[in-house]
Amino acid sequence: MIYRSLRLIYRSLRLIYRSLRFFLVPILVFEFYLNRFSLKRGYKYIVNYHWSFGHQFLYLDWVRRSNPQGVLCCIYIDDCYQISRLFPDVYFYKYKCLIFGKSRAVNLIREKLTLFLLKQFYGTKYGIELIDKQDFYYKDTFSHYIKIYDDNQMKQYYNIYDYFDKLENDNICRPRLSESDKIVAKKLINEKYKNLKWDRPTAIVQLRGKIGDNKDFTNVIRNPGDIKNYLGIADNLVKRGYNVFGLGEANFKSYNSLEGFYDVSHYTDKIVGLFLQTTCDVFVGQHSGSLLIPASCGSRLFISDAMMYWQAIPGNQNYILYKRCYLNGNLLDIQSISNSKSILFGDLEHSSVSILPNTVRDINQNFINFMDNKDMPQMYNLYPLDSLPYYAKNIIGEYYE
Repeated sequence: MIYRSLRLIYRSLRLIYRSLRFFLVPILVFEFYLNRFSLKRGYKYIVNYHWSFGHQFLYLDWVRRSNPQGVLCCIYIDDCYQISRLFPDVYFYKYKCLIFGKSRAVNLIREKLTLFLLKQFYGTKYGIELIDKQDFYYKDTFSHYIKIYDDNQMKQYYNIYDYFDKLENDNICRPRLSESDKIVAKKLINEKYKNLKWDRPTAIVQLRGKIGDNKDFTNVIRNPGDIKNYLGIADNLVKRGYNVFGLGEANFKSYNSLEGFYDVSHYTDKIVGLFLQTTCDVFVGQHSGSLLIPASCGSRLFISDAMMYWQAIPGNQNYILYKRCYLNGNLLDIQSISNSKSILFGDLEHSSVSILPNTVRDINQNFINFMDNKDMPQMYNLYPLDSLPYYAKNIIGEYYE
């Protein structure tokens, strides 16, 4: 009896859900009609939605640096609250969602529909200048494009080099927290570490956590190896006089005995994480959206266990150490990697390609080179001229074993 009742409820809810999909666009149009009252006349507007924290930050930082004198308004969909705190000079308007507020698919439709309605019906009426993110990612007037690779398309062409250039040449438009937010963040840290003094330089070790045992894109390509492989970096930084903070999804229990290391990973997505990312002197981690914040603030970056070939990091003096990639026991060169669909898409379940994390020796020796500003071979010259690693001219780490 209970089973039948539950099954009936489930079927009813499923029917309601399917019915709502047919009325989705009218509902979203009505939703926009209600939200229109918050629009301000005569401002530049951006509409921002992306499931990725990194893409949300990248777009906002990019637009802001491209409009340093103008007053910006941002209509943000879903949860962009933490990012909004980094741009106190941008007016943020939370888009009130009537239905399916956390659905990626619906939010993508919501974003496109909002842009369309603003362009067609409210731009002239309200004197609004609308900034479209497509004008940044795919604008035709830029002199050339940079080829990058990701897990969605074999090849995409972004003009992201324009953002890299802006980070290199602009020391003014940096994200920042208010002084009151900084005080709150320090207080939260000192509640756990009462003897912590703030008269030392700051370093972050931010590591991803492994999800299960499967050989998917996230585990094999995006995530680091054993977290203990980075213990030598934390120890090195402490000996150099840094306060070292652990952030990310990784478990830092093995670091507890290291005096001068502070595990605040439970605060990664909170104000403490933003405070440390905007004020750190050195950032250590993997490819993730979070590295864009210290990069934008002028911190030095050391990225290890990096994804093969297809990405770089802002700043030609920043350091990147890529994972090793093997086929039938042979270490693959850059050209072979760039032509491998299995690697580019992370489809390794049925592939003979092996991608291995960096060794302890690789990580430690390259980090010493990084901290000592040791001259390194210009390894970026081995990459195709239209690739982001070549354009960024990062210092590319070497393998020592």
